[in-house]
Amino acid sequence: TPKAKCLAVAAFQRLIDHAGAIVLSDFTTAKLLAYRSSVEGDAKLASSGTRKAYFDRGKQVVAFGMRVGLDPQQIRAFLDRAKVLWTASPMPNLHPRPVSREDFAQLLKTAGNGPWRTWLLVSMNCCLHLGEACGLKWEDFDLAVGVYHAIREKTRRHRIARAAVLWPETIEVLQGLLALPHRSAYVFTSRHGSRYNRNSKITAFRELRQAAGLPDAVTFDSVRDGSYT
Repeated sequence: TPKAKCLAVAAFQRLIDHAGAIVLSDFTTAKLLAYRSSVEGDAKLASSGTRKAYFDRGKQVVAFGMRVGLDPQQIRAFLDRAKVLWTASPMPNLHPRPVSREDFAQLLKTAGNGPWRTWLLVSMNCCLHLGEACGLKWEDFDLAVGVYHAIREKTRRHRIARAAVLWPETIEVLQGLLALPHRSAYVFTSRHGSRYNRNSKITAFRELRQAAGLPDAVTFDSVRDGSYT
């Protein structure tokens, strides 16, 4: 995605700037170790997962060169030296923060029979982040059987099966949405027939939360984490 590309380029540029590198051989083991120390000591990168991502992205940019025919000998030599880029800190554990029953009921009450009722029910039922909900397609659902099934593309190398048994309430709102004229393969579409942008829906959810009189701690992720219960 454009965002993933920007993050990868930014991480690689940081590595280039730190090493003062022009060619791959400039990334000596000593310079790579110094770069590792700078990332590990960066207070802004408090999460071990974020630090690992910085290391991995830089290596992935170089490794991609072999897919487009660049010198594999130089690339493999760099990747061997770059094995010193790792973090010893354990990866962070997930800490679900599920929305309370009362707050979710208030969100549904505020949504009424409007579009947000569908967003809320589908996202909690299928355990979806807001960006994932924006990307839902009708082919992911079998409303006759009452299931959701899809493959989530986490990275180029990792594909994860997703599945959920749909609640009667979820089937009902999806059937209602399906009955409306729609010009897209996506479940949630704008008036122009295109899929929604995640950032615009974050703003819209904030407005829903404020209308419901709920605190900022109630986020769309906390709705998604409601699946934890």
